[in-house]
Amino acid sequence: MNVGMYQSAASISALEKWQDLVAQNITSNDQTAYKKKTVSFSTEMAGEIQADARHAIGRGNGVPMLFPKINTGISFNYGESQRTRGELDVAIQGEGFFEVQNEDGSRIYTRNGQFRMRTDRTLVTSAGQEVMSTAGGPITFLPNGGAIVINENGTVMQGTAAVGRLALYQFPDNSQLISAGNGYYLPPGR
Repeated sequence: MNVGMYQSAASISALEKWQDLVAQNITSNDQTAYKKKTVSFSTEMAGEIQADARHAIGRGNGVPMLFPKINTGISFNYGESQRTRGELDVAIQGEGFFEVQNEDGSRIYTRNGQFRMRTDRTLVTSAGQEVMSTAGGPITFLPNGGAIVINENGTVMQGTAAVGRLALYQFPDNSQLISAGNGYYLPPGR
């Protein structure tokens, strides 16, 4: 068994994964609310080679076999906020995620605040998911209700009427969130 060849192959595989993540970070850099993928390396003990060729690979006084291990994650550091021309665009300053609802009724979470009004006057994400309110349902605008303003505390006003408040969720450990793609996340266990 040529352990050096296996260790080299494992190292190349780990570096290939690192290169893929770096390329993904570069190509997705301009995507609204994109969170950078992180990578770190460690080694994993895979047994020892015995000094005596008659012994099998195992524990003892032999030479350790170490293989590189790649650890990936998501960086939830805050990015730079930029003013947009969208009257319904919102940015979260600090912790938290907007709660949105998929067509199948499942809830997912995002920091992307590019919102728009659907034809039925419901507040939705740029991908069409309904934006949830603190009351648990989607935010719906009034017909002929006036100008729409979203306050700093997340209250959605239409004219002088409050039509809802954006549901913001904080998770105890963001590193446990599962990426659902396109800037959406699921809490662990879903």
